[in-house]
Amino acid sequence: MKRLRWILLAIALAILAIFLPSYTAAEIHGRAEVGFFSQYIGGMTGSTIFDKPVLQQSIELSMDPLGIYGKIWNSYSSKGGWNNGDYGDEIDYALGIRKSVGEWNFDIGYALYDMYKVGRIEGDLHALYGWMGFPKIYCLAPFVSLEWDIPTDKEILKGGVVYRSGLLYSTSKILEQPINMELSIAGHDDAYGHKAEFISSSRIGISMPIKIWKLSLIPKINFQKRLGRYVKDGGMTEDKIWGGAVISYSF
Repeated sequence: MKRLRWILLAIALAILAIFLPSYTAAEIHGRAEVGFFSQYIGGMTGSTIFDKPVLQQSIELSMDPLGIYGKIWNSYSSKGGWNNGDYGDEIDYALGIRKSVGEWNFDIGYALYDMYKVGRIEGDLHALYGWMGFPKIYCLAPFVSLEWDIPTDKEILKGGVVYRSGLLYSTSKILEQPINMELSIAGHDDAYGHKAEFISSSRIGISMPIKIWKLSLIPKINFQKRLGRYVKDGGMTEDKIWGGAVISYSF
């Protein structure tokens, strides 16, 4: 498994070697973020990964106009210190391509979720993911997201397929301040050992980016309603309200 990282790196370099000569005028952009949240709830799944406060950071570099990006994201749990065996600690590595074609938007890529005994590929997940944004219907932007998680050790953590679909809405008519909203539903097969649920939960997410000099302060709050089984009966999600704030810097 340790060789897999080097193989993936070699593939990524090969892709860059093929496409980079055609984009000699390519621009490199970056974004760094630090966030604090009351709980760690899976963005795709809606499952409760860690039910106490977490500190989450990320850094992303992207190359335009090619659309290639690389990202490292990590979560630090508030209980027991770093890497103490709970799922509040995690490091994710992602490599993908993000492009727009007219009013259609695409994001596809690969990620390694280093979430069990962080720093060792043991019980972790490889993920192939895709996101598609459709042309707006009036002021609403439909989207669908799909992810296939492939386990490194099924005895520790099973993989599976998870998906989410919904509508995005943005407005600046309230207090002349941008407000972003998401209304979505999620479902999955028998991922991670849960029973399959065509629709497991619905979620409303609200964020409000506030520009402060070169930084953006982004308060966020989420409301989730379980629509499938109870967790004790093999379901994946629970009724939840959680939130936090992110400080973002683009360069």
